[in-house]
Amino acid sequence: DICLGPASTSTSGYPLNPKNLPHMMPTKELFAAAMDAMGISNTDHVVVYGREGCVFTPRTWFLFQQMGHASDSLSLMQGSLEEW
Repeated sequence: DICLGPASTSTSGYPLNPKNLPHMMPTKELFAAAMDAMGISNTDHVVVYGREGCVFTPRTWFLFQQMGHASDSLSLMQGSLEEW
């Protein structure tokens, strides 16, 4: 599991929001660096899910889509992980 919640830095230490503005999308270069650090590539099938009360699940799916991840390799689970 990889948590891409409201944290302002990735696991590799790259700032995903260098100007610290609320709700901003990272640059493609920063997103790519964060995904590389977590071992996620464009050929991977990514399943986005949240925990109960998580409001960032749809935004995470949208972020992957906007950064060019293939839509046939991107899934959004309906409901929380606990519900499954």
